[in-house]
Amino acid sequence: IGGPWSNGYRADSIAKGLQAAILDQKADVDRMAKVQATNGSRLGQEWVPFLQSAVAHAAQLNISDKLLTEDEARLVDLYNSITPTVRDDVMARLDAWHKAGAPALSGVQTFYHEPAAGETEHAIATSIFNVWMNKFVNLSVDDEGIEVWEPWGADARTRALSWMRQGRGAGNPKQQAARSSPGTRRPKSRRFGTSWARLPSKPATRLRFWR
Repeated sequence: IGGPWSNGYRADSIAKGLQAAILDQKADVDRMAKVQATNGSRLGQEWVPFLQSAVAHAAQLNISDKLLTEDEARLVDLYNSITPTVRDDVMARLDAWHKAGAPALSGVQTFYHEPAAGETEHAIATSIFNVWMNKFVNLSVDDEGIEVWEPWGADARTRALSWMRQGRGAGNPKQQAARSSPGTRRPKSRRFGTSWARLPSKPATRLRFWR
């Protein structure tokens, strides 16, 4: 539930764990076991701030007197379609979860595991985030109708989304091949094209080696 465990995420988690052990001058068996068993959601660590900024933007538009664009009006309608107490509770849970390092915990009591204090709350936030992330991926890149994701579907999707997010902003900060300027709309396939700038000059039919 803390995945996807792509090489990039996993390698970076291990590197950070080893660096911390070196700084503490304590790289014993127990410490290495903790590095191996880390269960922080790297997706949660990366994407919760993005979700928070989107909700904050919608809240600001909701009280604005400006004439909203079509996109902005649709965002405000979506924002207001959610019961305020539910929306605020969800965002508070995700904020606390993210500040704690986005631990992807089950919160389930078994004969071999007794949930620690706060674990159930983190488990709830983990579930909320994964439901949102699944919907986000589906609406962002899964409706293109093109076969490009095999065999590392989760890895390729999250990499594409990360590159697209990094390319947002004035002046095309990542110098991507195709992008939408703020306030403009392009067909989804064109907007999705922002992620293709880092592909080899002669990509395979499927992104089999897009690592």
